[in-house]
Amino acid sequence: MGKTTFSGPVRVGAAQKTTEPQVAGSLKQCIVAGVDIAAAVTTDLTRNAAGSETANINLPIILPPNTIITSIYFDEGSTGGSTASLVDIGWIEVGNPDGNSYNTDGIVDGVIALNDISPIFPFATNGGAELGMVMSASYPVKLTGGTGGGNDGTTGVNSMVIEYFVWDYDLNSGDGSAD
Repeated sequence: MGKTTFSGPVRVGAAQKTTEPQVAGSLKQCIVAGVDIAAAVTTDLTRNAAGSETANINLPIILPPNTIITSIYFDEGSTGGSTASLVDIGWIEVGNPDGNSYNTDGIVDGVIALNDISPIFPFATNGGAELGMVMSASYPVKLTGGTGGGNDGTTGVNSMVIEYFVWDYDLNSGDGSAD
């Protein structure tokens, strides 16, 4: 997988060569994450998912301010028990000196993570209040997750792909330049 970091806006075609640059908008990004199905809902989501690089496997998932999660695709990994895992996914602010805001089921609330890739979109039955919304406009957020009520799975890691983008308010009124 390619890895890159850049700070300039994404532009539309050759528009960056004109005197009136046009901005294409924010890029949709994806991250693979995992959560132990026996974990408490306040447990950090990590890169502990099938196929993850072992060097980064226990790092928490921390997203920048103004992040909007647009969808989550689950691949359930529980074994044992007679029902699929119920999963909550939430967030907690990082670095707020006034106390961190949080919502332990703000992204996904009691979803049944099935054995196939099951998408969760905003306004879905089990979508949390912040799925499709900015979680924190001022501070980075760390994603959390664990079992919802009634979980009967006994072991395993719920792997998921989280799709998101970062809303850039400056691009609404600026000229699209990187400065």
